Amino acid sequence: MVRKITLLLFALIVVQFMQGKGLEIRVMTYNIHHCNPPAQKGVIDVDAIARVIAANGADVVFLQEVDVNTGRSGKGNQAEEIAKRSGLGNFVFFKAIDFSGGDYGGAIISRYPLTGEQLHILPVKEGEEQRIMGSAFIDIPQIGQIMVATTHLDLDKNWRKLQIDYIVDFIVKQNVPVILGGDFNAKPQNEEMKPLFENFISSENSYNPTFPNTTPTEHIDYLFINQGLKMSFINHRVLSGFDASDHLPVSAIVKIIK
Repeated sequence: MVRKITLLLFALIVVQFMQGKGLEIRVMTYNIHHCNPPAQKGVIDVDAIARVIAANGADVVFLQEVDVNTGRSGKGNQAEEIAKRSGLGNFVFFKAIDFSGGDYGGAIISRYPLTGEQLHILPVKEGEEQRIMGSAFIDIPQIGQIMVATTHLDLDKNWRKLQIDYIVDFIVKQNVPVILGGDFNAKPQNEEMKPLFENFISSENSYNPTFPNTTPTEHIDYLFINQGLKMSFINHRVLSGFDASDHLPVSAIVKIIK
């Protein structure tokens, strides 16, 4: 009888330990500059972007400035090709605008299948480039559904504020964990960024610069999670030394406890 009780207690301890340990997934946000290495005019190098992602071991990647069947970048869906060549396999492309005979926008690529994708049209000044957020769900075994979202915001701070207000309002209403990544075109100290920091958790506090890729001076690329849903960031890094894009990728591990 004592032996059975001991074994039962041990099993309970193991279960509690596994639940406490949770799951870790590596996420990345990367403005890929339509796969054009900035020092090489007219060159399109999808493999260079895919190599950066594969070397980092990312599970979910938020992409910005993605071309699909454009005259600028040639035939093909860059999100699909990067997903395939990086070994992640799954992708969703979110169109922002018609461009150069094709489409231009953002994307999410993932090791996990993506479902429930939604294109969010953000407020913009009439006649200016349409800005968007794209969201989808990943379903992680033993954890459940997580929303993932990518965005690329305006250069104008007034419109950027309205876009951030939309994003915050949408995400705070979600009752599932949300991971958001993107190029926000704003520095951490900018006034319009406050709602993001007040409502979400950023992957870092030191804000090492992410742009331009050579001698970077500005931190404008971010990863966020929503609060109070048993998620935390660890191991944030700005990955340096890459010439595949004019931005540096931002990577972090998200720890999720069931």
